[in-house]
Amino acid sequence: MTSSIDHENDINEDKIDIRFDPFTESDDSVAITGESHVIPGASPYYIQLNEVPKEDTPSLTAIRKIGQLDEDLDDSETGVDVVRGADWAVDDVFAIDSEKMQVTNVVSNTLTVTRGYDSTTPAAHNQYENVETGTLSDDGSNVRAQDDTKDFVDEGVKEGDIFENTTNSQTATITGIRTTTNKNDTLCFSTGTATSNDNGDSYVVKRPRLLIDDSDFTEVFTAPSAGEYEVHYGTADVPYKRGLIRFHEDDKDKTMQCDYTKTGHYNWAEFINDIQDALRSRFYGYDLRPEIITNEHLQDNIIEHDQMSNNAIHQAELYTTTAEVNTSSSNNLTLTGGTYIFYPQVKTQNTGAITFDSRLANYASNPPVSYVSNVYLSASSGLAYAQARYVRSSGHINWYYLLRDVKTKKIIASSIAKDHPCYGNGGKPELMQHPFLSVYTVNNKQYIGDDINIIEVEILVHNLSDEMYIYCVDESVIADNLIPDKSILEILSSNFILDDNDQPEWPKDEVIVGLPRHAINENGEKEVIEDWTKEYYQGRNLLIEPIKREIIQPSHIKTIGIKER
Repeated sequence: MTSSIDHENDINEDKIDIRFDPFTESDDSVAITGESHVIPGASPYYIQLNEVPKEDTPSLTAIRKIGQLDEDLDDSETGVDVVRGADWAVDDVFAIDSEKMQVTNVVSNTLTVTRGYDSTTPAAHNQYENVETGTLSDDGSNVRAQDDTKDFVDEGVKEGDIFENTTNSQTATITGIRTTTNKNDTLCFSTGTATSNDNGDSYVVKRPRLLIDDSDFTEVFTAPSAGEYEVHYGTADVPYKRGLIRFHEDDKDKTMQCDYTKTGHYNWAEFINDIQDALRSRFYGYDLRPEIITNEHLQDNIIEHDQMSNNAIHQAELYTTTAEVNTSSSNNLTLTGGTYIFYPQVKTQNTGAITFDSRLANYASNPPVSYVSNVYLSASSGLAYAQARYVRSSGHINWYYLLRDVKTKKIIASSIAKDHPCYGNGGKPELMQHPFLSVYTVNNKQYIGDDINIIEVEILVHNLSDEMYIYCVDESVIADNLIPDKSILEILSSNFILDDNDQPEWPKDEVIVGLPRHAINENGEKEVIEDWTKEYYQGRNLLIEPIKREIIQPSHIKTIGIKER
């Protein structure tokens, strides 16, 4: 237990441990061991721990490389087959169980080793280690153990482990564990062949046996080199930032095992909002601050709508994010969010005198046929930017669009948002395929400009990982109070370049493109809803099914990779 923190001044910029216990006025620190993550194969080379590590210098974090055995090994064999031989080098020392081995040669996925290194005892090692065994009580692809006292979580079963029905030899990868109050947990899996499970079948849960590097990576406090890492905690300006571990490009694709003390850093004001979120379902979503809710409001545990003051619902309760666009010429640009957007802001990249024009629309031709949140930007030099907050969906795909000159490969305009451009802008991706409304098509080619100055363009898209998005948010914060913060698009353009040799897959997941105009009310009837916010805060029991669509890749839009400069 660490010392308590004085919270007399609640609303400030100090970061605190999210595991602060308000009842004991103390901070709990929880030790985590063996948490594993794979370093991304493309920049930025960050992993994000499940929780934020406790902030110390040096940190309380230990990180090492691990691998997987790919065969049953006897106690004398010196050729060890592994899943990824490229992760290991001559003179590396690793442990399998209690035996250490030193690498003397690497050929493909076979390591030649010295057995029993450092005075350890050679032993036989199976490719898999058994985690848990028992008898099934359920049929089908979601199974339980017959023993009602069995708790798979307590037994150490994890997502990603392998389930094997030893009665019929079918296997599957565990994708989830549903826990229940009677400790009769249910294993879930959707991949593999183990779909014909019967009551009474025997089973085993196992996982690949690990090779654990004998040497930890070295912690540094600047850009890491190979074999090093940097722990990044975020800043007071980005209170919801999760702890990131930064690695060097040479260590990409390696699997790392992390030990750390988890706490989590949140701004105390945001911590109050988190408590409100957790209790919202009990009190119909109203603000729970003492100055808003008093004892007279809590009669019969119900807060009446007419007892709410005008300032009782504040912006922190809205699930918002930012859509941003820019251009180096003159363009009509769509801001993602549409119906759910706030009024946009604008800026230029240059501090000197330039011609800068910003307006809501400037359509000489090709006006939109449905309502869109459009901004017209024009800059004679440098870049013109616009951004707007919007109430976002629960989508998890980050859309980075670029408009590029086919001939010169110069980026003319770009857009970044956590939702597809059609979200809030009609909700039909077939009609709103990209955010560049000045683009027109002739003979299956895309152009911008007028009859005098016509430019052939191409539309590119890259879906940023959450880690890369967080990296850009963090890099945008400037510590110097005399220098304005940067935007995500500025970080993307200054820190990364396009990689034409990389064409990532187009996302296949369904995403939310809008809210329906109808809901199913308490009586099971379809009802037109004019104001979703009002209905929500009145605590009505409405069945709301957001409109979800798979965004089909248009033939004239291609994906592209990005890499660090």
